[in-house]
Amino acid sequence: MGEKNGNFTWNYRFVNTPAENDGKDWITLKEVHYDADGKLLGFGDPCVGADNIDDVQWLTDRWVQAAMEPVLREEEFG
Repeated sequence: MGEKNGNFTWNYRFVNTPAENDGKDWITLKEVHYDADGKLLGFGDPCVGADNIDDVQWLTDRWVQAAMEPVLREEEFG
């Protein structure tokens, strides 16, 4: 699913967030968090910077993976 951080997991996903665009579709990259059972917890703006080129490559690989997954909808988050 993604990177493990304590009691939750996260990954990058594209999320349709019309609330950010006057009610019109707006598909944007987000950092998505899941609970231990894989249930969607929430999303936030992604980290888009890195300390070195290896970390930039890691980021871009994750963004490509996100583009291969179905787009999530903001109403799927509880």
